[in-house]
Amino acid sequence: MSPRTQQQYEEIRTEKRALIMQAALEVFSEEGFGKASISRIAARAGVSKGLMYNYFKNKEELIKTIFIDAMTKLMGGFEESRDKIPTKENFARFIKKSMTDFKNNLPYWKMYFSVMMQANVMQMLEKEMMEIAMPVLMKMANYYENRGFKDPMLHARLLGATLDGIGMNFMVDPEGYPFEESIDIIIDKLI
Repeated sequence: MSPRTQQQYEEIRTEKRALIMQAALEVFSEEGFGKASISRIAARAGVSKGLMYNYFKNKEELIKTIFIDAMTKLMGGFEESRDKIPTKENFARFIKKSMTDFKNNLPYWKMYFSVMMQANVMQMLEKEMMEIAMPVLMKMANYYENRGFKDPMLHARLLGATLDGIGMNFMVDPEGYPFEESIDIIIDKLI
């Protein structure tokens, strides 16, 4: 058997990291962030506690990494540069892509939101949340301002809250909630 290549080591490292993050999200969701332990997360991931520390120095770093990864994926849909105003088509595409990604990964997002709704977690991640969300909110506000809306940031936040509401309703009733139709109405009425 030949020795592993650097690429193979990187792939293994990426897979282990993802496995640990998924296990942590499950444990945080089940036990709450405060009660969850590195030992329990390691056991769920099927790795040693020592190996866990090769990837994350503590559970705070782990939750921040999970949060940043998820929010970056969810918010990363605008193709334009930060200072460019999105077109209606790009805005609609961003919404559809983000919400479709949400729908296609529902078990993950259910766990994610159950963890994020824990007050101590939200407090710990407030700074990171604003760093990730604010550029997207500003771009949305710029879109509304460019179209002559009064209080464009309010409209951007209203759109975000409406999309959150659709996501939450879909999580509660994935079989019955009219997900695609709701997205189409949002795009028609708010974009």
